[in-house]
Amino acid sequence: KYFRQTANFDLAGKKWTPIGNFPNEFKGHFDGDNKEVYDLNVDITGSYAGLFGNIRNGSVKNVRICSGSVKASVHYVGGIVGEFNYSTMENCTASVNVSGNSNVGGLAGSILGSTISNCHFLSGEIVGSGDGNWDGEYVGGIVGHVQSSNVSTVKDCSANASVKGKLNVGGLCGWFGNSDHIFSNCTMKGIVTVTKDYCGGLVGNLYDSNGKFESCQFEGSIKKDGDNVSNTGIAIGADLSNVTFSECVCTVDEQTNTSLGREKVGYIENKSAENEKVRSDGYAYSDTDIKVIVK
Repeated sequence: KYFRQTANFDLAGKKWTPIGNFPNEFKGHFDGDNKEVYDLNVDITGSYAGLFGNIRNGSVKNVRICSGSVKASVHYVGGIVGEFNYSTMENCTASVNVSGNSNVGGLAGSILGSTISNCHFLSGEIVGSGDGNWDGEYVGGIVGHVQSSNVSTVKDCSANASVKGKLNVGGLCGWFGNSDHIFSNCTMKGIVTVTKDYCGGLVGNLYDSNGKFESCQFEGSIKKDGDNVSNTGIAIGADLSNVTFSECVCTVDEQTNTSLGREKVGYIENKSAENEKVRSDGYAYSDTDIKVIVK
């Protein structure tokens, strides 16, 4: 089924019920036609929060969310969609505050086998929180969790945001793993804050993947909020993968550079001397892979 938005929506004073929810996912095709949505208010007890809660085998394009807030007490929370499976998103923007327990992202909380292109999180706070051991994880400026064995591609996307979480927190995405995903020409500007483990300006955690990051950028600061924060790097929190980087740049302030020990990666495995990523002070990416600029 095909749907098209035909007018601007002002949702002030109204509570929005997300379209699609597991197991009743939205499986259609939605064209926002560049019409605007103001004061989106999503506040649910449970999972799957966004303008859309869950999309599977569908598409969304030309959506413009200009203001509002998206909250869920549990998982899968995004400015556009909470969980995004085997679908495409293009030419969408969101300016909202997004918060949830885990799998929290500016555009999508979690993606699986999907493509996102030319989409932008223009402004807002993105927060993953909770008191449990695994709460507050998979938090990212564009996508919280890029998951599973089906390849996802994110290209020509950006975020301008404040991102905060406990575990697996990144400027572009919190977790990138289990398949050969691609991030290409994506940028993040803002502040990334971690309260426990695995955080980076580009990505929080790389795991079991041969994917790649091409021409991606982070500009801003990375903050450790707490006494026991570990495995945090200027670009990558933890790398347990064979992911490659090319022509990526992280621009940070001197305070960030110093507090992170000038390290591009917080924790790393699976890298060897043969791939020229070893320096005298340990494992690190070369400047042709990831360049750090300190302002």
